[in-house]
Amino acid sequence: METYVKLFVVLVSFNAFVFAQSTLVTSAGCGTTKGCFMLPSGCSDVSDCDVLVTWQQTGNDSVTLELLGKMESGDAYIAVGFSGDQYMGNDDVWGCLEYGGTVHVEHSYNLADPKFSQMVPLDPDTVTDVTTNSADSAIQCRFTRPLAGAFVLNDQTITYDVIKEYFLLVARGALWPANGMFFKAKHKVLPKISSSKMTVSSVAVDDVVAKRPILLKCHAGLMIGAWLGFASIGIIMSSYFKLFWPNSKLCGEKPWFAVHRFFMVLALLCFVGGFVVIFVHVGDFVPYRTMDQPIFIHAACGISAVALGLINPFMALCRPTPNAKRRPIFNWCHWIVGRSAHTLAVACVFIGVDLEMLDLPDYTFWILVGYVCFHALIEVVMKLIVGFAEQGGKRKVMEQYEMKAVNSSRDPIHMTEDTPSSPSGTYAAAVVLALHIIGVLGVVAALEVILALL
Repeated sequence: METYVKLFVVLVSFNAFVFAQSTLVTSAGCGTTKGCFMLPSGCSDVSDCDVLVTWQQTGNDSVTLELLGKMESGDAYIAVGFSGDQYMGNDDVWGCLEYGGTVHVEHSYNLADPKFSQMVPLDPDTVTDVTTNSADSAIQCRFTRPLAGAFVLNDQTITYDVIKEYFLLVARGALWPANGMFFKAKHKVLPKISSSKMTVSSVAVDDVVAKRPILLKCHAGLMIGAWLGFASIGIIMSSYFKLFWPNSKLCGEKPWFAVHRFFMVLALLCFVGGFVVIFVHVGDFVPYRTMDQPIFIHAACGISAVALGLINPFMALCRPTPNAKRRPIFNWCHWIVGRSAHTLAVACVFIGVDLEMLDLPDYTFWILVGYVCFHALIEVVMKLIVGFAEQGGKRKVMEQYEMKAVNSSRDPIHMTEDTPSSPSGTYAAAVVLALHIIGVLGVVAALEVILALL
């Protein structure tokens, strides 16, 4: 009997030890003996917390930090940055990195220009009492670090002092190996930002995530809707659908022209609105140090796209009559300006999603890559459909059914009796058009949802 009792005591002690290790970071004491930033609100430990960061000043020159973050399987990290604003750049960062089956503590510094996270060597004399754990799909660590200090980075002395008030920026993501080391990749989930500034000498509790400025999100949303959605549909209609439905009318116009005009007017309204909104938000041209900074390239690229987008409709209003000698010149100029505006705008969106002002998750980039590939595929398929239709006896219909003037006006001509019927491939073209509209609007909707969650 005594043997069984001893075995029971050993098992209970072992389970208690394992439980204590798996719940290394808890919310016990939050608001009384330590400060906390927790998500979701009211969570307690690894069982229900997605993110939990705690701090407790342990003397005149040190603070104990605790980090907990739910992660996917594999090498990963959770890091907290002490920032003077709500954007990445010039931030003192401390993180817990799991690789090789072990959790490590890392100190780094987020450079603002160029945007880069630079590792800072840990001083074992000042970073003490390190305890780590990785269980239940979560990374946890506890360590004591200096309140203030300095280090040399790129021949420049960087000082930090967390006794001051800072926003907390909490990021989670995967690690990628290179040259025998592990580096933090861009976060897969949106970083969590405290709603107010905090100091490590306080025992405040924050369970509210700061939102990105509404005008900034409106700018991004309007530009994405304008260029990736409406302009994309309008371009496909004018490029490939003049051949189809020659005997039909939509709002008194050829179907391709009515749809093209409708979506391009929507695009115009959206990108003009987005242009105005960002200038209201920033108040001036964006501040920059060098012209190779992404923020400058984004702004310059965006202004160029908007300028071209405004020029094109005015060109259309001043177009020559269909039989005019200069009409081919207009057609080429209209095509080049429109395509250039769209290309610049899409490139601008690619740059914009990686700017620190929004700091979107890395999968946003792949959504945009998917959009570009999808749009290119639609163009290739439509070229094939139009080519086969023209081979079926409908050559030169693009010129034949172009808008003509009636009595020297620029109103589209009414259909005449010799107007041919729709060519072969009309049904296939309609299916591709429907797929294109669903696809691009689906991408736009996904991006708008991501923006709304910021």
